[in-house]
Amino acid sequence: MDNLDDIISDEEWEEYFEMMDKVNTYPTKTIANSDANYNQEKNNKMEEKFSNFNTLSKGLIQGDFVFKADDYTYVERGMNTPSDGRYNVSVYEENQTDAEVKVTLLDGTITVEMPKLQIKNRNIPKYLKSTLKPHQGRISGSDGDDFRMCVIPLSNVILGKNSNARMELIIQKGAISGINFVFSDMDDNFRVYETILNLYGNLKEYI
Repeated sequence: MDNLDDIISDEEWEEYFEMMDKVNTYPTKTIANSDANYNQEKNNKMEEKFSNFNTLSKGLIQGDFVFKADDYTYVERGMNTPSDGRYNVSVYEENQTDAEVKVTLLDGTITVEMPKLQIKNRNIPKYLKSTLKPHQGRISGSDGDDFRMCVIPLSNVILGKNSNARMELIIQKGAISGINFVFSDMDDNFRVYETILNLYGNLKEYI
């Protein structure tokens, strides 16, 4: 059998290798560009999701708002270990209040201001500011449910590695009816402590 090099010229071999290079590199580049475009589009959608209340709440909350609080409950409680599942309440307070809570969300930064909030226990800060990450913030329930909850982590408020802070916006029949603040901490002995403030009232206005 004749040697292939005697049958195929050098020019034909060069054309063959050029063609194979194109076949091997073009799809890879195309896939890489496609993946990059997909990831960028996904990131843009995630950033849009938490950039304002309308997108974060899927239209349930139209925008930044002022909430008028009429009543509140304040609780301090703890448990020996998470496996116990039973809290021991050390402080429970329930009373009327006359306070306004201003809540804004701009470009992923949430700000809460409630300077006139008066409660007997003062372990709740009256000014909170935190930056959301793209995957944070969620709406519980399904479309059409009378009760929904928008849960917003407050990562910048956390003081320790086993701490957690969040704000819960209660939505009943399409309207904001309450705001909850939950601060929790677990010490090195796995004892859990929670401070909870529930504010009840109604939406005063969008701003």
